[in-house]
Amino acid sequence: MKLFEMLSRKRPGHEGVQRRNPTGSKYEHFDFTPDRFECSLSSLSHSRECEGLFLDRYSRDEVMQLLRTVGIADLCAAKGYRDLLITIAKDNDRIHRFRLYNGKESPGRLLMELRLSELVYTPDPAMTGGAIKPQRYNAMAVEWLTLQSPRDRFTDDRPRLPAQDRPGLGGVVQIARLLETLAGELSVSAVLDVPSHFHAAVMYSRRFRFTDPKREGMMQGVLRDLGNHSLADLSWAFVTGDIRDALTGEPVAYVPSEQVLPVDAGLARYFTSRYYRQSSEEAAHARHYAIDIEKMREKRKTIKN
Repeated sequence: MKLFEMLSRKRPGHEGVQRRNPTGSKYEHFDFTPDRFECSLSSLSHSRECEGLFLDRYSRDEVMQLLRTVGIADLCAAKGYRDLLITIAKDNDRIHRFRLYNGKESPGRLLMELRLSELVYTPDPAMTGGAIKPQRYNAMAVEWLTLQSPRDRFTDDRPRLPAQDRPGLGGVVQIARLLETLAGELSVSAVLDVPSHFHAAVMYSRRFRFTDPKREGMMQGVLRDLGNHSLADLSWAFVTGDIRDALTGEPVAYVPSEQVLPVDAGLARYFTSRYYRQSSEEAAHARHYAIDIEKMREKRKTIKN
């Protein structure tokens, strides 16, 4: 599976399958820091010496060393991708990107793409219920993340997920290590993402939590009631509108919302607080879920990949 969703810029409430990575930041409604990622050579932060550095800090060799350290290079090698090539770029919106290829720079050889930006994140009090003091946190934001195996094909055991072009490499743990390592070295307070599909939110939930405990509880409730179905089926059922309230029969939408991996200790305490725990549990118990699996599969046939 492609691990962390190729993310769309669609606003909450919009449905559909996003096929290509967007231009610009999907966090346009957040505040950006004045300088964004600073070049580690601070006196050269606006010079050509920084143009070839990922996050204005890491050379291609240093990015490769990070991938070795967190285990992503080993994942690639296990699939037979050993001739690894990295490219680095930064767009006009100061979104930083590196791409990892097998052998040569070609779309058909793309193994990984990571796009990051830096912003100031202030949790919405309407979500946190006053359980955390309003504060501005410097955050590393995931704009786009793909980890895939171009040689593999989708099968019944490894079906295509919404927005997926090719099967993934299975590196949830390694991706989390990479993001945590980058966050620590860049001294940010949080890593932020807004997964556009349900399966991505579940994958992120190994280390991330929804800022809104009601969203967290909704996800846990779906997994409690429908966990006997595959994650692919659940995610597609949200796309087709076939996840329903078990009592009323009304469709239940997956609404994208921010998930956070907290680095700051104060922010981390919010996610272990009594308020967060009770609110998410109440949301999970407030509703039960059903799925019309056959209707979803019929609708799924009409969706072009």
